Amino acid sequence: MLKNYFVIAQRNLRKHPGSTLISVGGLAVGLAASLLIGMYVMHEMSYDEHFERSEDLFRVAWFGDNPQTRTPHPMAQAMVDDLPEVEAAVSLSPIWGPGLTRPEITFQNGDNRYREGRVLSADSTFFDVFSFDFLHGSPSTALSQIGGVVLTESTARKYFGSENPMGKPLMVNDEFELFVSGVVTDVPETTHFHFDILVSYVTLKLQETGAYYEWADFGHFNYVLLNENARSEQMERRINDWVRDYVAFSPGTIERMNADTMFGFRLQPVTDIHLKSNIRWELEPNGRMAYVYILSAAALIILLISCVNFINLSTAGSQTRKREVGVRKALGAGRIDLAGQFLCQGFIVTLLAMTGALGIVEITLPVLNAFLGYETGLLHSFRDAVPLLAGLFLVVGLLAGGYPAFIISSYRPVLALAGRTGESLGAGLFRKSLIVFQFAASVALVVAILAIKAQLSYVENTSLGMEAERVVTIPVESGLVSEQYESLRERWLEEPSVLSVAAVSNIPGGNFNQQPLEWRPGRDQIDVSPWRVDSDFLQVLGIELAHGRSFSRDRPADRDNAFLLNETAVRQLGMESPIGERITFMDDDEAREGTVIGVLEDFHFKSLHREIEPMIVEYRPSSMSYILVKLRSASSAQMIGALSAGWSDVFPDIPFTSDFLDATISAQYRSERQMGALLTLFASIALVLACLGLFGLVALDTHQRTKEIGIRRVLGGSVAGIVLLFSLDYLKLVGVALLTGGLVSAVLVNDWLSNFAYSTRLGFEVFLWAGIIVTGVAMLTVAWQAARSATDNPVDSLRSE
Repeated sequence: MLKNYFVIAQRNLRKHPGSTLISVGGLAVGLAASLLIGMYVMHEMSYDEHFERSEDLFRVAWFGDNPQTRTPHPMAQAMVDDLPEVEAAVSLSPIWGPGLTRPEITFQNGDNRYREGRVLSADSTFFDVFSFDFLHGSPSTALSQIGGVVLTESTARKYFGSENPMGKPLMVNDEFELFVSGVVTDVPETTHFHFDILVSYVTLKLQETGAYYEWADFGHFNYVLLNENARSEQMERRINDWVRDYVAFSPGTIERMNADTMFGFRLQPVTDIHLKSNIRWELEPNGRMAYVYILSAAALIILLISCVNFINLSTAGSQTRKREVGVRKALGAGRIDLAGQFLCQGFIVTLLAMTGALGIVEITLPVLNAFLGYETGLLHSFRDAVPLLAGLFLVVGLLAGGYPAFIISSYRPVLALAGRTGESLGAGLFRKSLIVFQFAASVALVVAILAIKAQLSYVENTSLGMEAERVVTIPVESGLVSEQYESLRERWLEEPSVLSVAAVSNIPGGNFNQQPLEWRPGRDQIDVSPWRVDSDFLQVLGIELAHGRSFSRDRPADRDNAFLLNETAVRQLGMESPIGERITFMDDDEAREGTVIGVLEDFHFKSLHREIEPMIVEYRPSSMSYILVKLRSASSAQMIGALSAGWSDVFPDIPFTSDFLDATISAQYRSERQMGALLTLFASIALVLACLGLFGLVALDTHQRTKEIGIRRVLGGSVAGIVLLFSLDYLKLVGVALLTGGLVSAVLVNDWLSNFAYSTRLGFEVFLWAGIIVTGVAMLTVAWQAARSATDNPVDSLRSE
């Protein structure tokens, strides 16, 4: 029986090659798109799951009015000592530069000299919490040795080739030596932090002391490994009571910690960080769960549209088999037998489509990996997706073949032999409702695309209050460069292509610290972002002064007791006449008192996801982490070469690296650009597939109305008139789809735009363009199919009886 099903299905598929190609091709494209999205979603949701006991790993974060990831350094070890539920803990941190930037540090072994940006410091317990495979050394001793550093496999190969690097020296910034105490496998791509070099706090604490390592400084990233029986919710309550013995909270803070369970220290599951945490001081930019939901919805929509297409094409094609069904039923075939036959055909088409989909995935996967910037790619997720593929095959086979099997097998023999099906009104309405669903989903996707593009256009064209174009950023190590900075500056200003040069601690678009600023003691205090600059930063960045003056090289006092504030800081402090006011700034461990000499017009030094925050500017070029160079015209390789040559004249032993400020700012919206591009691709696929479904429904409709079309033609009806008749019928369906898809997309897009503190308005034109695109494509599909039927010889259709 089963063999007979396969033979009959194969014959029918061969008999209608055009319909088969459309069915298989459409389903293959839909499956391929769904598989690619599914692999991306699996990749995003697999972050940090590779760690042993990842379900027991948590990061300690502070949630208050301004949530942040950093907490006090002693907290990790104290939790192990005091709380039996904590099995192990580690405190780690990047090697910070001035302004809490992450500078590039020069490491050298012989002639192999490189600047490294991914350097972390950590407790000796790091490998008790995070599991890594050791190629050399021991996890128990690698970070407990003074002067020892752990390298990743690729970093060790870069400096030492194929040699065993254990115990070999690395010169750091031409100042002191460290030695290799361990080598681990490279940090997996699906990890929320990465490092190439790991330095032990045992080494760093010999070189520096102070509040940075004390309870008062919320400056480190603390992770805990809980016992298997511990519950994180109960632990959070215990931590907030326990920690008061160590941190001197104000009475108001303690009151809020008692009253609000969301206020205070909280435990973030490590596996949630990548998609569900975007608070201050994330170690690396994270993804967004909203984008996972959007793409998952797109995959489901595409998959359903593909199945609907197959259903519509199958029911349309079934009209050519109605007499076959009648004959089989007349000869005694049961409904189950007929349903099995059509189900078998559905599974054959699904198998062919799945094979084609895997081929499409194989071809497009490298392109997708390159676009997303994945180094290891999605292949590991593809291997893990075998159960998903099997489940997808069964679900799609049942969805694609089940409905046609149920409908076609229900035809009454007498009506089927007479060329009629006796199909109920409900069946026709169901097919039309599927078309409405397809185009409503397409409308929602098109609206999402247009909204994302509009927001990106808004971001790119909104005035940031500064000029980022033609500004080159050069990261520096302040200890090595600051003494020779003036020589370098003068050397670069000799270049005709250079307009101005400035040294700064942070660059717009990067991280900025926050520290307390007090105006009137005990009354007016806010958190501000400190920025250390030299006197030429306004000229380089084109920032305007709202009041007062800027720093001057001719005023030595500006280096000690003069400050600039931005307009937001002045407004939050409630200053009416800020120039000349005395303020006290908590500069790390030191309270510095000075005078406000100027007010900067507000500018966006962080992304448009966030509102402009208060800022204080100090004249301290010695605290540089970057040098900014303003060029006269658009940059070229020749101009960058001139800067590199000038750098080499002053610092022959330090590599020159550079970037462009507008590229740094633009990188803040990389995920939005990726999402826009992916949605454009998949929405286009969805729209094409929806048109295939519409093609099937129109084909069925024109087949059922063949004699009506013939009579209209004989009585003088024009082709255009018949096309218009069919188009008006389907225009109603598309109109319902536009209304439904527009309402759904309006809610979803407005929710997405709420992630931006500054966003475009979702205007009527977005929905208008979406309607024009979807309606135009749908009507072209209807018109083409209707025109084909209208141009057939009416004599043939009228004598088919």
